[in-house]
Amino acid sequence: MPFQQRSAQLIINLSRLRNNFNVLKNKLKNERILATVKADAYGHGIIPIARTLAQSGCNCFGVASFGEGITLRHAGIRKPIVVFIPPLPNEIKLFRFYNLTPTITDINTLTLINKKLRRPMKMHLNIDTGMGRLGFRPEDYSVLFDTIRTQKKIVIEGLYTHFYHSTNKRSVQQQLNRFNTFLHAWEVQRPLPSLIHAANSVASLYTPASRFTMVRPGIMLYGLSPDNKITDPSMQCISSLRTKIVSVRTIPAGTSLSYLARYTTKRKSIIATVAAGYGDGIPRALTNKGRVLVKKTFAKMVGTICMDQLLIDATAIARVQPGDEVVLWGHQGNKELSVHEHAAHADTITYEILCRIPRQVKRIYV
Repeated sequence: MPFQQRSAQLIINLSRLRNNFNVLKNKLKNERILATVKADAYGHGIIPIARTLAQSGCNCFGVASFGEGITLRHAGIRKPIVVFIPPLPNEIKLFRFYNLTPTITDINTLTLINKKLRRPMKMHLNIDTGMGRLGFRPEDYSVLFDTIRTQKKIVIEGLYTHFYHSTNKRSVQQQLNRFNTFLHAWEVQRPLPSLIHAANSVASLYTPASRFTMVRPGIMLYGLSPDNKITDPSMQCISSLRTKIVSVRTIPAGTSLSYLARYTTKRKSIIATVAAGYGDGIPRALTNKGRVLVKKTFAKMVGTICMDQLLIDATAIARVQPGDEVVLWGHQGNKELSVHEHAAHADTITYEILCRIPRQVKRIYV
């Protein structure tokens, strides 16, 4: 069956990606940079993004699964790749074959993997300092140190932790204190490994004490921030989601629109049908809340967002017609509609808005 692309297109500006990478690089001293490209590079396309960052001087990459790591290897990426989700023991052969660096988060996995290895293998350890998701906790440290001492095939290349609220200085400092306590305990037993990392996007930019020997930027590379409050004016959003108007109708006052009749026209209105919906990643929660740009003019989404279509009130837009460009986020002339606005209206985060764009939406790289 032929592959059917959607009408919507995600335009991705690789020059802006390089700019964002260089903005971070210029703020660092000698710290290495691990670019987080999990979830298909936050929806932007893992292969073009990783290739661009590798050419820009990125030291290594972080992915969620070994499948993402294999995708990068097949695309010719030869930089180190750290996989954040710990491997199952029967997967370790794939890590070895594709030269992927696993994250280990518990004693049992560490012991089982050591038994399966025929020769030493580099690994990173995740230290739980407050995230509560994965990682070694303080009560594990004694056994961890003993295990590493006896498991000769385990080579610890890196130690890291994960901030659960990187825009909150107090919680970041608490986690840093716990992580430093662990590092000091480690140093009593053996020299620290070469790669120590904790800083995500926000911490990489604004918390120098969290940088250690490597930083782990994610959302900032794509020109966004976790909450639109902590931003760097030199960062640029690298993507723009665009589609077309497919129909324009004049609708009388008192007419209900779309599923469940959640919007009724208050006056005679020009209603345009846009070729995009939740099948293209537009949150249904933007119903009667979201906006788009048409002819450099903002227009409100009206009526329930459908799978492939949504409606906008185009009454204030002169000479609107089928084929007109619709910007769901990005620039149109001197106007801009941000991913942050959609995230706020949908009661979610920018990460989710980006990651929900399906692969059927064509990515165009400029």
